[in-house]
Amino acid sequence: MKYRGRALALLICICGYIGWTLHTYLEYGAIWTSGTNELIHIFGNLAEFVLAWWIGLQFDKVQYLSERDALTGVYNRRYLYNWFERLQTCRGRQEPFSLLLLDIDRFKLINDTHGHRTGDLVIAKVAHILKQTLRKTDMIVRWGGDEFLIIAKGEACPTQLRELIQQNLQGLSAQLDFPLSASIGVLPDASARQQDLDALVHAADCCMYEQKQLTRTSMQ
Repeated sequence: MKYRGRALALLICICGYIGWTLHTYLEYGAIWTSGTNELIHIFGNLAEFVLAWWIGLQFDKVQYLSERDALTGVYNRRYLYNWFERLQTCRGRQEPFSLLLLDIDRFKLINDTHGHRTGDLVIAKVAHILKQTLRKTDMIVRWGGDEFLIIAKGEACPTQLRELIQQNLQGLSAQLDFPLSASIGVLPDASARQQDLDALVHAADCCMYEQKQLTRTSMQ
């Protein structure tokens, strides 16, 4: 969780305290005026700082929940759209990126067989695998119920990332004690396509569907 709200609230509180101190000194020639209960004044200032921190914390919580998926902690679709909109305004300076779309195979069967609580556990663990596998500069987004969108920034090879994710998911399958796999569509150098986000996701979805069909054919 970012500290933007708390930092801003404390900054405003500090500026107010400095302003009051300067005003008191210029008005009376001293920080403490006669008759002022210094102890009460000190505790009052501490209470102001605590209140400012708490208000900032509530702002940070709201900001976090507006950008993150509650189950997995990764970014949500709203954040991605806002990020992509900001990206469009600085297209000449944007960093290249590739796009990967992950869909958990036979997820409905997992829910029907093991229950929705296990289904939620699978989604959370897949998100955890993605966090461990990908770099901090990459962006993970929960795109839908059992779909994750990955923005691989820079010159990373998306095909290698897909293979690495698949390998780590095999280890997760062994932990869960039932088969778990995912189909991952790869859209290399998506930033060079000059398309909007929905068009890019649609292209990645087509690639993911092709891979899913190939997997089904190989299993027959």
